[in-house]
Amino acid sequence: MKHEDLDVFKCAPRPALRVYQVTRTFPREATMGLRSQLRRAAVSVVANIAEGAGRFPSAEYRRFVGIAHGSAVEASYYLLLGYDLSYISKDDYEDLHNEYENVCKMLTRLGQALMR
Repeated sequence: MKHEDLDVFKCAPRPALRVYQVTRTFPREATMGLRSQLRRAAVSVVANIAEGAGRFPSAEYRRFVGIAHGSAVEASYYLLLGYDLSYISKDDYEDLHNEYENVCKMLTRLGQALMR
């Protein structure tokens, strides 16, 4: 199965795109810190799914799925930090946090499937 056909690959770009939208309003002092870290983590989720799918054997693929999972958790933390700093609204935080929780569940299932 190609990575483009995976449900997680179809879902993971949505929160990444929303992160870019939400972080546009971050204050200037957060540009090189929190904004860039959050954006990097968000993009890393999708990029690692794609890169892992191109790796052989499946153990390598599993490793990249694990990295993608870690990036999703990292993005979730940065969202919480942005919310705590009042850079992100409660609604945006909750929506994005829920999306990343869903992505994490999907990545966990994919990783488990790759172990078979």
